[in-house]
Amino acid sequence: LHDTPSKSLFARTFRAYSHGCVRVENPLEFAGALLKLEPTLTAETLEASFGPREKWFNLENHIPVHISYFTLRVDEDGTIRSYGDVYGANKKLIELLEL
Repeated sequence: LHDTPSKSLFARTFRAYSHGCVRVENPLEFAGALLKLEPTLTAETLEASFGPREKWFNLENHIPVHISYFTLRVDEDGTIRSYGDVYGANKKLIELLEL
């Protein structure tokens, strides 16, 4: 999870431009949420880390991150919505199901 210099990507409908990372649209807001969960991390520590270089923080409290990837979903009214399989994850499933 990280900030990005490519802020314009958040305005696009199609956003699969990463290489396995997750871009955070509002990194300061996200950091504020982490501050509430991590007693050793302070606003001053975060502000001191701002700069052109990447900075890593090891959190004492591990925070699970669950990422789900769906190419289909059903709306409340029963309508099936299909999304492109941009990562090609369905190929193996389709082969296994022999579709």
